[in-house]
Amino acid sequence: MLHHVLVATDLSARSDRAIARGAELAARVHARLTILHVIDEDLPAHILGEDAREARTALAEIAEAIEETHGLRAEIVVRAGHPAGAIAALAAEEGADLVVMGAHRRRILADIFVGTTIERVIRRASVPVLMANAASPAPHAAILAAIDFSDTALHAVRTARALGLLDGARLTLLNAFTAPAKDMMLIAGVEERLVQGHVSEEALAARRALEAFRASLDLDPARVDLRIEEGAPESVVQGAIPETGADLLVIGTRGATGLDRVLMGSVADALLRKVEIDVLAVPPQRG
Repeated sequence: MLHHVLVATDLSARSDRAIARGAELAARVHARLTILHVIDEDLPAHILGEDAREARTALAEIAEAIEETHGLRAEIVVRAGHPAGAIAALAAEEGADLVVMGAHRRRILADIFVGTTIERVIRRASVPVLMANAASPAPHAAILAAIDFSDTALHAVRTARALGLLDGARLTLLNAFTAPAKDMMLIAGVEERLVQGHVSEEALAARRALEAFRASLDLDPARVDLRIEEGAPESVVQGAIPETGADLLVIGTRGATGLDRVLMGSVADALLRKVEIDVLAVPPQRG
């Protein structure tokens, strides 16, 4: 259940979508809403104070607009610090169930994601992070979940359900499979029918695994579609988004805990850089 939504804003136009999405989610289930702005702690004291006053004024106007639109009173918080650390810390302190942030900056010549604030928050925070890309904060109607049959993927879908994001939406479970011996068979000049037979066997195994995955979720099968495609996960997921009409992508981030907390997998990293719809990034379950 979604009890507390934390929206992080840098007060740029890029963050407007995060505020709209966070307000919509909180209002829908009558959850607590907190809006946070972080000021660079390395600024001189007199500038830091001035920036804090300006930020509080801006946040107060945002909170007033949310109350008028949704009948929901948002709490506003201004903190000095480094953005990613401050956002993750407040989420932990306040017991937030979800952090909502605006899409990362996209550079003209290179779509660089590593090192951005949202990437760092996803690595550090112990709660899910929703990257708001959609122009409209309307409830999600079609959700695509990238599945690799890991505990991380299972936890990601269960988290999306617990947050209420699956309510009223159609869910597609997508698995990108590979046929390990295919390339070697082609190089060896094996007959095409035998190659295709190998691919078909792998596809059938993936289908059965996906059916078992769906059964483990205890969801209404009538509202959950299964989709398997051969290919690299990143390409398969990107291709499936327009084909399924998905407006939310659910992915699990995997890795080991350590000094830098959770290290994102390359697939999650690539998808967060490139997709244009909302993305829910769910860290591995602790313990």
